[in-house]
Amino acid sequence: PEESALTERSTVELLVELAKRAFLWIDSRTHDSIKSRMDNLLVNFASKVDFGQDNVDDQLNFYVDMRQTFPLFSELRSQLIVLVNVLGMKQVQLLRAQQQPQKYKTANSKRYEIQQTTDFIKGCIAFCHVTLPSLEEESTKRAKLALETASLALNATLIGQSEDLLDMSVEALRQIPKTRTVKSDIIDADLEFCEIASQILGLLLVMPGHPHNGPF
Repeated sequence: PEESALTERSTVELLVELAKRAFLWIDSRTHDSIKSRMDNLLVNFASKVDFGQDNVDDQLNFYVDMRQTFPLFSELRSQLIVLVNVLGMKQVQLLRAQQQPQKYKTANSKRYEIQQTTDFIKGCIAFCHVTLPSLEEESTKRAKLALETASLALNATLIGQSEDLLDMSVEALRQIPKTRTVKSDIIDADLEFCEIASQILGLLLVMPGHPHNGPF
């Protein structure tokens, strides 16, 4: 963990409880600028929590708790998906190491470790799959994050999950408006659309085809 990371569970639990009490008054009627500031505070907090490589279950549970505790903050939900994908990719690296020939380990022990790691990665993907639809008003972000999670699934050779997430990304891509406003600036979405479409095609190129029906 980085020097500035929050690594103590008791400290993190206390900060979550304080934030919960501090934000009790925030609801759908709260001014957007206030919600945005609170959203950014929660994003920074969630990004600093790091329980270490040996406590990934606690890390994922923390992200689940944050999503449930602060449901009104869209930037937080987006960042949680990013953080969970990062967590999942670290486990993909571990999975690849576990799949290499190892001395001093029985076949059963190796299979058990691989299954545990694979199940955890599936848990990360499930978290993202459930969270993505909550970004219903942010088609561009939803398309990008679904694609990011599809890449995680493909790296873990979870082809079915990757295909589902690619479908979700394509569906979000179709919903991207031609223009959108960011801080009073009107942005042409064509460039973003083409960028995401190109990334989707790139992922499809390396996606294994159906064993009988061929690719796509």
